[in-house]
Amino acid sequence: MGHKRIIVAAVIIVLTISPLIGLSYQVPDPYYLIYGSTLCPHCRALKAFMEEEFPSNFGFCPINTDESCATLYQLVHAFLGLPLNATYGAVPFTLVVREGAVVGIVIGEMENKTFWESFEPSNRVSIYLGPYLRGYVATNQTLMTGLFVKPAMIEDTTLRSAATKLVAAYLYAYASYIMFDSAGEIGMAKLMNETKDTILNAYLKIVDELLSNKAPDKGSLSMLENASEQAKRAGEEGTDDRGRSFAHEAALNILEALKTLTGSSHNNEGGGNTELPTPQSNVVTALLTAVGLASIDAFNPCFLTLYAVILLSVAAGTTRGRPIRKLLVVGLSFTAAVFIGYYIMGVGLSAIFEKIPRYVFPAIAFVAGAWMIYSGLRDRGECKVCREGERYSAASAAAAFALGLTATFTLLPCTAGPYLFFTSLASSYDMVTRLGLLAIYNIIFVLPLFIILVSVAAAVAKVEGIKEWMVRNSYKVSVAGGAALIGIGTYTLAFLH
Repeated sequence: MGHKRIIVAAVIIVLTISPLIGLSYQVPDPYYLIYGSTLCPHCRALKAFMEEEFPSNFGFCPINTDESCATLYQLVHAFLGLPLNATYGAVPFTLVVREGAVVGIVIGEMENKTFWESFEPSNRVSIYLGPYLRGYVATNQTLMTGLFVKPAMIEDTTLRSAATKLVAAYLYAYASYIMFDSAGEIGMAKLMNETKDTILNAYLKIVDELLSNKAPDKGSLSMLENASEQAKRAGEEGTDDRGRSFAHEAALNILEALKTLTGSSHNNEGGGNTELPTPQSNVVTALLTAVGLASIDAFNPCFLTLYAVILLSVAAGTTRGRPIRKLLVVGLSFTAAVFIGYYIMGVGLSAIFEKIPRYVFPAIAFVAGAWMIYSGLRDRGECKVCREGERYSAASAAAAFALGLTATFTLLPCTAGPYLFFTSLASSYDMVTRLGLLAIYNIIFVLPLFIILVSVAAAVAKVEGIKEWMVRNSYKVSVAGGAALIGIGTYTLAFLH
């Protein structure tokens, strides 16, 4: 019973740490965002320092190679009223965040861990030139994080650009409000005041959704459509030239952002598809894909035949008076090992695929599917693993667990076609969602092992017939699974953005 308790506890722990739905995005605390240039030696040195000392708590936004970073860098200066001169316009330009609020700006290279750790939560932004404090700025520090830190943290360059355009739209709308107000145009000032608030509310929600790998909901997009209409109206009807110009820029930036966020050409009438053109846009689709591919993978001649051989060996002992409890313990031990081994393999594969371009994913499906069809026809009616499995036995729960874990990795060429493709798709999601999807996949994958175990416990005599039927029909499953994989790969290629 000791082995069984350990195995059950391990499975529970794995499932517990793998929730499918993550919380809203939170900036790490502390966090250091460097606006810099890849050509600047001081920027490169500071980045290397951060990678060594704060590997999970910093970001680098290259203003010379990324248009969004360059725009955000200019906008943060405008927001704070800092001149873009040789002093304040120098790089590296680092924003320091504590408890979700920007508390410091450091201009220049500082390779002193104590210095960076000295920043504490504060109600103002400290400005440093190197190690020297030059002054403070009183502003909305949490808003600064939302406007100039979070968008730079969005990995997808297209979506980062869309978020940046909304930051610009908000600031242009704010400037327009100021211009109309100073010109005494009360109606236009009131309209643009409402517009800037609408843009900000929608933007703050959208940027958190993008950082959590979610698609913006229709309500946020609808708010932006209304804001663009209001800004367009102010740009047409206002009499102050500067206010009209800023309102026009706000409307233009909103429309450009909407075009990206909706994944289709946008028009002022509204509507459009609100799905993001990225694999992480729809967790429901990923969940359905997990169920489909895991179902194909679950009827796995290699694992199921080996499992049947093990159960037959143990079942033979139960017919001579040994308790059927041993059959259940051995079966559950093997199943738990398969789940844990396959799960670990999936996490590792997804980490590898995370570094591979998306257009490679359909090729994985084509190659894996073709191999399954070929191997199924080549070994028609025969599973080579069966002959290997005849040599194995599991006299205890520990032996069954070790055998299941070993089989998980050594039988990879025979089993991993659907799993390879699914882990490549799962790699596009954040880690929490990815772990949840892999957990669901593996629960479905081991489900037949539970079904077989229950069946064996109820009717030991039928196991041999089940084994023979699986061997006879294994090639059909392999061919069907390969064809399904190729079909999924074709679908993915057709809708690849």
